[in-house]
Amino acid sequence: MKNITGQIVIGDDFFGRTKEREEGWELIKKRTSLILADSRRVGKSSFAYKMRERAEQEKWNYVFCNMQGCRNEEALYNKFITELERNSQYKKIGKKWKLEEIEVSPEAMTFRAVALKWKRQSKSNNIYNNLEEILDHTKDTLIVFDELIIFLNKLKGENNERLKDAVLFLDWLEAIRNVPNSKIRWILCSSLSIDKFLLDHKIEGKMKGMHRFLIGELKDGEPTGFIDALAKSKNLIFSEESKQYTLDKLGWHLPYFIQLLFSKLPKSDKNIHISTETIEKAYQELLAEAEKQKHFITWVRHLDTYSKDEGKCAHIILKELSTRQQGGSKNALELWILSVIRGKDVDEIVKDLLEKLEQGGYIIQNENKKYLFRSPLLRDFWCNKFVKK
Repeated sequence: MKNITGQIVIGDDFFGRTKEREEGWELIKKRTSLILADSRRVGKSSFAYKMRERAEQEKWNYVFCNMQGCRNEEALYNKFITELERNSQYKKIGKKWKLEEIEVSPEAMTFRAVALKWKRQSKSNNIYNNLEEILDHTKDTLIVFDELIIFLNKLKGENNERLKDAVLFLDWLEAIRNVPNSKIRWILCSSLSIDKFLLDHKIEGKMKGMHRFLIGELKDGEPTGFIDALAKSKNLIFSEESKQYTLDKLGWHLPYFIQLLFSKLPKSDKNIHISTETIEKAYQELLAEAEKQKHFITWVRHLDTYSKDEGKCAHIILKELSTRQQGGSKNALELWILSVIRGKDVDEIVKDLLEKLEQGGYIIQNENKKYLFRSPLLRDFWCNKFVKK
């Protein structure tokens, strides 16, 4: 097993999630489409790719389309076709796509040595019509759209000037998911901000009928099992004390966090024992490089999606909590942000904000009703970046 961070983990390098994989596949077999809307770095993309590998094993058609680099409908179309061609099963039985319906222009983008250009008014419909012609609803098929919210935000534009394009895509996706007797199943991967996107634009119904599937952290014996598997790959020996120390330092047992810490541990040709002191040293080295390597940049940038006042309040709360290992009460949090929201409904604003921060994986509420960082690792990073700097 290779220790892989920051990218999709495939094949034998994927660890655990046994229960979730079986539950997810059972839903897919029953023609249920899934939306993986979960916190950042829980492993949504890797999990969805594992489902794609299962579809391949079952001799299904499959497409795994990462939408992050798609700035518009044309880019999505080209990406989809490229990924489709990787699927040898689909090349044998899939329908042909038609390009002759699209207006040709010498100054337009190139696709397969043919210059293409869509008129803005009708190009989206042309693109979606072509995608519909490609898909075969009579064959068992799994289609994964990864990084959905990033694509939707690019479609709508910074000032929502093209919001209708994002809505049109969701309309098409909803319509094609609901084709009668279709054997196509879908997995949509997104951060939890997809909920805010749909709510803000009053289009919550676009995901109707999709099953919300949560992955979360590694559970039961999987965190220690993952440590054992990674340790074996680096010829390291962990005592039970060292394993527990590792998990306590991380708090939130995400594969990503465990992989990050292992990236700072030594690799040896012969077995070496890992002490708690060695783990602590690796932990501090990880924190020292965290900002430069952008290990936690997704949590920082996600606050930019909040409204102006929400963003200010979130930064204040997280900055204060990063200095308090025992956390803070709801009353304390209200006092911290009073200067920002003075004159407004403090209780309601704080309630909504805490819910968003919990959903985003920043904080949790413990048994003493205090709020604290979900992971000590994320807390220490936040303190280094926003307090000690």
